[in-house]
Amino acid sequence: MVVHTGDGTAAGWTIGSDDPSDGPDNSGIPLAEATPKGLGLPDTLVGILTTASDLLFTGGREGYFQVLDAKTGALLWKTNLGGQIVNGPMSYEVDGTQYVAIASGGTPMFGNKPGDELLVFALPR
Repeated sequence: MVVHTGDGTAAGWTIGSDDPSDGPDNSGIPLAEATPKGLGLPDTLVGILTTASDLLFTGGREGYFQVLDAKTGALLWKTNLGGQIVNGPMSYEVDGTQYVAIASGGTPMFGNKPGDELLVFALPR
């Protein structure tokens, strides 16, 4: 879940977990690219995918697709796909190789160039 624990600045947005049996957890992973765009929402308010190997994939309206360590929040890899990301990453496996797919597109409403792409990345074995 994406939660806001700060004062409205980008630094206040985090990815966290919550167990309803013990109350909210405010110790989330900071979203470095969480830049509100006049809507009061973080730039990275999109789907999140985590893997069994503790990789966390997410993206944002500014076009960044990034991989974080799901336990520590350390940024492992980041690239700009050229169009905004407003959906969640998908994962699948073929012949023992895991792939992560993400759609990237644009709308002038958020200052991005128009267009749509589906990009697929193979994870190292």
